[in-house]
Amino acid sequence: MPATSVTISTATVAGTVNSNGGSTITEKGICYNTSSNPTVTNNKIVDPSGNANPNITADLTKLTGNTTYFARAYATNSIGTAYGSEITFTTGNPIAIGELYGGGMIFYIDGTGKHGLVVATADQSSNAIWGCEGTDIPGTS
Repeated sequence: MPATSVTISTATVAGTVNSNGGSTITEKGICYNTSSNPTVTNNKIVDPSGNANPNITADLTKLTGNTTYFARAYATNSIGTAYGSEITFTTGNPIAIGELYGGGMIFYIDGTGKHGLVVATADQSSNAIWGCEGTDIPGTS
């Protein structure tokens, strides 16, 4: 299954355990890394559902922007660890102050990198109407 909801720093990855190999599964989840063939010694998200559900979904967080990641499902039992097919995804490009975005230029980005402010690149003062132009608002002067 391909990664979904891929952003600058997050992605959702899914997989399925089709067989236990003749022994009870003691752990299953998703492992991932920036190099191919990730293993459980790299980064991993353990699936909390145990053996109750063969499907695995993991929300990967704190990823680096503009980076290619490799991920695959795994299952461990008394025999060893087996891995599923590998998928590849690339996180989005981080935006930076001074870049053009949405018809304007970014001039502020909050600490999460998910919210910011954009300013117009041209003078917007002529014929611009702000607020309630021509409308009386009781109690104001």
